[in-house]
Amino acid sequence: MSVVEYSHRFHALGMFALGVMSDRKEKCDRFRRGLLKDIRYKIAAIDTDTFKKLYDASARVDTYLRRQVAEERDDRGPYVPPQRQIYRPAVPPVRSVRPPQPSFSQFRGFRPQPL
Repeated sequence: MSVVEYSHRFHALGMFALGVMSDRKEKCDRFRRGLLKDIRYKIAAIDTDTFKKLYDASARVDTYLRRQVAEERDDRGPYVPPQRQIYRPAVPPVRSVRPPQPSFSQFRGFRPQPL
């Protein structure tokens, strides 16, 4: 959610908390706490004693961050999923040859001689 969208929602919900919205300092603190962490950290050093200054600073930071993300995405190019590689061993496997095993069909009808 962008800062502009957040500000609209903040004011819409602020209609239900008139006590908070009437106090200038409390309004700024609540707005600041609801911002994204990256934006909140970047405007921490800026003097934001009025809501207008706080909103303007956070909107500028939001625009900067969104532009930075878009530039990084453009630098990398479009997403191309990795191609599945077919496993091919370098050397063909060596197969051991087992001596033939007698089948049980050879012993059909065989009866041992009594001693």
